[in-house]
Amino acid sequence: SYPCVLKDNYAAMRAMVEHFVLEHKLTRIHFVKGIEGNDDAEERYRAYVDVLTEHGIPVVPERVSNGDFYVTGATLAAKEILQSKEPLPEAIVCANDTMASTICEIFMQSGYRIPEDVLISGYDYTLEGQIHYPRLTTVRCRNRELGAEACRTILEILEGVEVPKEFLL
Repeated sequence: SYPCVLKDNYAAMRAMVEHFVLEHKLTRIHFVKGIEGNDDAEERYRAYVDVLTEHGIPVVPERVSNGDFYVTGATLAAKEILQSKEPLPEAIVCANDTMASTICEIFMQSGYRIPEDVLISGYDYTLEGQIHYPRLTTVRCRNRELGAEACRTILEILEGVEVPKEFLL
């Protein structure tokens, strides 16, 4: 019931998945989800499902892993992908940079070349993702603008200005 300033997780993840489908012509795209029930995680996953569906690419349950935004979930997801009977995915889209960098490390330790054998992407443009080698493809979140908009919203509320219930950046 309070005004919210949010990043548009859906649009950003949609652009990432569409990049793999349209620019790279990939069809075997694995998704590593965030915490189940978390709004950010659910929006990012919904974008993945929508893009695949719109482009006639089946959403295969074996190509979706439950992550948790942390190393633990990413480690389990990487093992699941590596042990799967499905062909190796062409790309692995992760709901955040921590999981992407973890999966990248595990795949490299298993003898895979990144990005030559599999493309791996994250989300959030964290410092961890920026300094990772090889470089991660990631969604850059505009956190300074998000904070500035939140401050503007608070000031407007204090001045008695009517503000929207939700602002998506």
